[in-house]
Amino acid sequence: MSLRIRLGMAVLVAALPVVIIAAPLLPTRSVIPDEVRSLARIDEVGLEVWRLPRSLRGAGVDERRIRSILERGLNDAGIRVTQDHTTPRIVVKFWPATDSKLPDVIAIVLTLDIHQRIAMMRLDQEQMTLPTTSVIARAITTKDKRGGVLMKKVGDATDLLVNALTEATNRVEAGQ
Repeated sequence: MSLRIRLGMAVLVAALPVVIIAAPLLPTRSVIPDEVRSLARIDEVGLEVWRLPRSLRGAGVDERRIRSILERGLNDAGIRVTQDHTTPRIVVKFWPATDSKLPDVIAIVLTLDIHQRIAMMRLDQEQMTLPTTSVIARAITTKDKRGGVLMKKVGDATDLLVNALTEATNRVEAGQ
């Protein structure tokens, strides 16, 4: 047997235990978290926009305009808005806050919650509809600019939600 072959075999035999020991450290196929999987392949949703609080009304904003921005963003992403109550539902909520020390300032928190029908295993698989994901947008602005700021935040939150739905679908379909 030549020196080259014996040397090659010696290196192989010496390296084998290192490879075996390192095997658990090598990357494995990742497990997709349930909260991500729950967003995959959503291509149809219901849409519920809560009534705007009094402090957010006016200034060129109303529930109809908010709904229109959401529908446009979802439709552009290939997600159909439907009246079917069996599909996941996006619930839009608003929380304004003011401070008497800053009378011209308003803080706005906006959430887009995805409500889905799930089975609760610890309750003997009882089916219920629960929020599975929330996108939150917030802003601090002057009261005279609240309408424009709120509409921008609705658009931003819609984009974030669409990106999350797209990313979840891509990950599930790629098996990552």
